[in-house]
Amino acid sequence: MDLRHDQSSKMSYRPQTKVALLVESSRSYGRELLRGVARFAHTRSSWSLLHQEMTIDAITPNWLKASGVGGVIARVDSHTIDALRQLNVPIVDVRCRRSFPFVCNDIRGQQVLNACKAQEIAVPDDLGVIGVDNDDAICLLSDPPLTSVCPNAEQVRYRAAEILNEMLTGKFNGPQVGHNRVS
Repeated sequence: MDLRHDQSSKMSYRPQTKVALLVESSRSYGRELLRGVARFAHTRSSWSLLHQEMTIDAITPNWLKASGVGGVIARVDSHTIDALRQLNVPIVDVRCRRSFPFVCNDIRGQQVLNACKAQEIAVPDDLGVIGVDNDDAICLLSDPPLTSVCPNAEQVRYRAAEILNEMLTGKFNGPQVGHNRVS
């Protein structure tokens, strides 16, 4: 066995960025988050991951301030946000938002955003709003810009015509009612 070290085979040193993971992991969602971050760290970064088992309502750990972290991935909550902001590092909040109203069109979405602003509801931090039609003018004029989906109207129209044709030719196998909803 040759124990000589070849200089060309040595790995180059990359300084590691410390990343704090403040995620409760007693449930599968938290464990999946940790697995995903770990996979990224091992394959695409030079991160050193710092994690401590926590409960979902835990305060930030005492060691965090002195740890020298360069970033934080956390479930940010009202009882952790101030301490995390004091770190003055990038923070990614992975908690699920409480509400995502899906409104009937982008004009209604803009109205919801305006109502949120009037009521001092932080969008998207406290509420996510999703419109329909992907109207670039309405979406960009909204503050914050409206997230919107674009329905495949041509496919809906095609399917509607297809269903009507099946009904007219007696080949329709769906429920026999006066009208049928196309999805």
